[in-house]
Amino acid sequence: MGQDGELEPDPLELEHMIGFSAANDSSVQFHPTLTETFICYTGCLILIGSTLDPHQQEFLRGHNEEITCLALSPSGNLIASGQASSVRVPNSEAYVIVWDFKSRQVRAPAGCLVARSQRRRRCRCHLPPLLISQAETCQET
Repeated sequence: MGQDGELEPDPLELEHMIGFSAANDSSVQFHPTLTETFICYTGCLILIGSTLDPHQQEFLRGHNEEITCLALSPSGNLIASGQASSVRVPNSEAYVIVWDFKSRQVRAPAGCLVARSQRRRRCRCHLPPLLISQAETCQET
């Protein structure tokens, strides 16, 4: 109950998403080995979906600003997503998060990797071979 005795509404849970951000050429990508699986982003969310079932969707949440780039490792084991720098904080960095595709968990949280760019409002991300090698072979604790 709220302070005035009224019932507070339950928070909404995102069940299904339609649409994507088409501002960049990396907005929608197909998984390299699971051909019916695609990964896209819109706003602060990453969506992992199926071309066979539009209701089969999973969401990766971790960004606090608009996602502006997406990259996949050649094996499909890692996803990198980069966000825009904050519009509220001057000279803020554009962070990149590295995700484990199978577990859908963060491998390298925002702040560990920073996307450098001329225009901080947008970033471009890619997975360097050394990072892929280290991340795909590291043991989870």
